Amino acid sequence: MALTKLLGKNYKWWYIIWFSITRESVGFKGFIVYQFSNIVRILTTVYIWYLANADTFTISYLLLGQIYKSIVENTYYFRISDLIYTSTISSDLLQPKPFLFTQFVKSIGARIVKNIYFVFGAVVGVLIASLTFAPVQLSFANLFLLILMVPISFTLNFILGALVGCIAFFVRDRRDYEGYRNSYEAILFAISGVAIPLYKFPFWLFKILEFLPTAWIIHHPMQIYLGKYNTNQTILVFLGGLTWCIVLYILAKIIFKLGLKRNESVGL
Repeated sequence: MALTKLLGKNYKWWYIIWFSITRESVGFKGFIVYQFSNIVRILTTVYIWYLANADTFTISYLLLGQIYKSIVENTYYFRISDLIYTSTISSDLLQPKPFLFTQFVKSIGARIVKNIYFVFGAVVGVLIASLTFAPVQLSFANLFLLILMVPISFTLNFILGALVGCIAFFVRDRRDYEGYRNSYEAILFAISGVAIPLYKFPFWLFKILEFLPTAWIIHHPMQIYLGKYNTNQTILVFLGGLTWCIVLYILAKIIFKLGLKRNESVGL
């Protein structure tokens, strides 16, 4: 009751988050399997770079970057495309709430649960790497700045995913849509820095990639955390991330409205 009085009309957003948290909760077996898969994936990628004689900075960038990426992960475009193809989006649109923002709030609740599970696996992964083959460069002084980057990276992930999900409005066959979705995931894997640090690309390509919104998923957060940016550069990164969030959100709303018009015109 106290929370209801405090939040007033905004209590509905807390309720949506809490509902998503309870829906995403899994049992102990799911918890173990989820952590095992994350640890194996992260350590395998880092070990490959270790075998290639990568320096400590690169190892830290990849190991901590993959952990960060998992924390800000947002694959809610699975849900959005499913709502479109099953036509259940109609019931969501009838509710007196902005659709995209509601989906964003739901994704927050889903991510909270997954991050609670993931943190344990991440700590185990860092310990295994540090004690065996890959000493990790930790920087607790910049941890606060990295935490402040989380909402920006998470929001960019959601908006990019929403743009991909809206393709379902324009692609009639769901199997064709899966091709677009898989292509997006492959491109994101290649240019976000999760497998190859962006600074390892040719200089001309790197200068392009570091200005794309995907660079805010791993590259810029890791540069801040590992102390590669000075104060002015860090401020510009935050401003750049916020700018991309605003621009892409406006674009997503435009494409979503265009998709709805097409949806109505063909009677889907």
